Amino acid sequence: MLSSSQFHSDFATWAVSTHEVGVNGLKLSRLISIESFNAAFKEAGNELFSWQLVEASTIDFILTQENDKAFKVHACADLRVRCACVRCLEPVDFKLALDFGITMMEGSELGPDQTPGDYAFDSDCVESLTEDDNAVGYFLGRTIDLGLILREQIFLEVPDYPECQSPKAMGEATCKLATALLSTQMSTRENPFVKFWKTN
Repeated sequence: MLSSSQFHSDFATWAVSTHEVGVNGLKLSRLISIESFNAAFKEAGNELFSWQLVEASTIDFILTQENDKAFKVHACADLRVRCACVRCLEPVDFKLALDFGITMMEGSELGPDQTPGDYAFDSDCVESLTEDDNAVGYFLGRTIDLGLILREQIFLEVPDYPECQSPKAMGEATCKLATALLSTQMSTRENPFVKFWKTN
């Protein structure tokens, strides 16, 4: 079974036993360092488009028990992350205001034809969830891995094709400038094939 501690040793404390939650619930905060975040989001062989954390940030979690085999996890964090723009390849910062909930169910509750994997959403479209709805994930071994939950949620939040002009992008839209410069250069450059069409 995949564990977030396989990405970085800092995530070892992010695995919470369901016994710790109890009937009173559990509140905790975890500091995510730049090094541990970058290790969890590193794309093998494609570091240019790997998501990176700009500054260390704190993530707040609230865990509550619905029953013996179902727990609700709520998380809040403000993260500033960075990735290269797919158009101009310049680094772009994005602001992520995370505020999400997920219901984690024990994997033994699945039917015989279902497998939890390591943990997965069962919603076809997470964006369609209302504030009162939670995505659903699964855990095994009476341990809820908050690192894996956070990693999955961030992948859902960041754009698939990050650009300078993406909605959550911070700073100036570099691509507009690059596009304008390219357009100017192309309009002033003479077409080398025009001379073959000219008549004397």
